[in-house]
Amino acid sequence: MLRSSTYPYYTSNYKDLYLLNTSYSFGFNGKEKDKETRTEDYGMRIYDYRLGKFLSVDPIAKEYPWNSTYAFAENNVIRCVDLDGLEKVIYTIVKSKSESGTVLTTVNVKTLDKPGPLGDGAAVVLNRYGKKYYLYGEKSKDLKDFVTHYEGREDKVYPSLEGGAPTGGIGHKLSSSKEQKDYPVGTKLSDETIDKWFKSDWSEKEKLVEKNESTKDLVGGQKEAMVDFVFNGLKASAFEKGSNETFFSGFMKGQGGTLKKRIGQLVLFKDNEKYNLDYVKDKKGKASIEKQVAD
Repeated sequence: MLRSSTYPYYTSNYKDLYLLNTSYSFGFNGKEKDKETRTEDYGMRIYDYRLGKFLSVDPIAKEYPWNSTYAFAENNVIRCVDLDGLEKVIYTIVKSKSESGTVLTTVNVKTLDKPGPLGDGAAVVLNRYGKKYYLYGEKSKDLKDFVTHYEGREDKVYPSLEGGAPTGGIGHKLSSSKEQKDYPVGTKLSDETIDKWFKSDWSEKEKLVEKNESTKDLVGGQKEAMVDFVFNGLKASAFEKGSNETFFSGFMKGQGGTLKKRIGQLVLFKDNEKYNLDYVKDKKGKASIEKQVAD
């Protein structure tokens, strides 16, 4: 991260350390090593020591315009270490109607100097036509974790509630006759099968987004948000070229899983951040979020 904490550390060259001591789980700056990918997890971004660089731009780089977008510990690596974890973020979404009946949506983001009492993730306040909804969530571990949180995960094949093909895994429809024969209703699914189906389904929806004229140029979190939108059974053609994150608010229905799913997609589209959001139901938690928005 661009922020840094000023306390000294001592280390040998990390590339040598990794090769000489592969049994040790932590490397440069005390970050945990991934022995399969030869990378280190810095919380908000991954470092590839083979390339000698981070694999993505610091997600809060726009808040520190005087630093390089790929800076580490403010370029003071002798004295400082990088902080992992994101400062607490609050998204305020207001959806209302003008006198002419036009729906107006605004999205404001507030980054706190330190994590609030709920933790280190993101809070959301949705004011939809005067009624407020409060959500909070920690960062998703990865794309599959993000999709699973909102889509659900079924270890067995179950009959479709709509009367169509049975479903299993992470929202996978057993559309082909062969699949339905190989995996009849009630079949226990292995993690390998669920993972295979998810990758195949995501790739299929990704191609639809890449082919659609309005969405083909989207990249990063914007593209992932649109693919997830299509993954949920909606059409990429609904997105007009040049639309922004408020597009997803047009599909916020009810107050259940669909609503929080759209908010998750909106945040992903806007800030390239994945959060597993859930409703905050206790009054104390809601009051805490409101106070931080007001401060």
